[in-house]
Amino acid sequence: MARQKGLMKFSGTIGDLNFYVTKGVGYVRKAGGGFNGEAIRNKPSMQRVRENASEFGHCSTIKKQYRLALQHFLHDYKDPKLHGRMMTLFTKIKDLDTISERGQRHVGHGIKASTGKRLLKHFKFTPTGLLDRLLANSSFSWANQTLSIVKLELKSSLFPKDATHIGLQLGVLD
Repeated sequence: MARQKGLMKFSGTIGDLNFYVTKGVGYVRKAGGGFNGEAIRNKPSMQRVRENASEFGHCSTIKKQYRLALQHFLHDYKDPKLHGRMMTLFTKIKDLDTISERGQRHVGHGIKASTGKRLLKHFKFTPTGLLDRLLANSSFSWANQTLSIVKLELKSSLFPKDATHIGLQLGVLD
């Protein structure tokens, strides 16, 4: 694999060379090799690929349903890595399915395990820890569905310098 230099970065195949750009860096490599759709669908040696694709598709569907259920809370949240982090979460939960055969494992079976519940419960939508720092002295009552904040730790460095108000929205998804 070689890097492309110059003002223009090419993408695509010319002759027996593949050109592509990843994270703003242009690369070129010899074309060919790998496998194609026909091989994936029919070759016995591609059985693992088919199994992985099936399970990945299932995780993607579950991730979409979960994201749509939380859409009201996430509509203003901008995190370009959220999709990938959620896919990783649901893939790990799916891997906990010990009932189903490989290629047919489901998130629903994996979430029944205590580890699966813990993974989902401890998933951080805000990995920077902003909410953890703000709500360090708080507790949530599932019985009353209330959030009690003993002391709200507001540090000016957490907010834009001209901010005069903050808003806190609490939602419970069952």
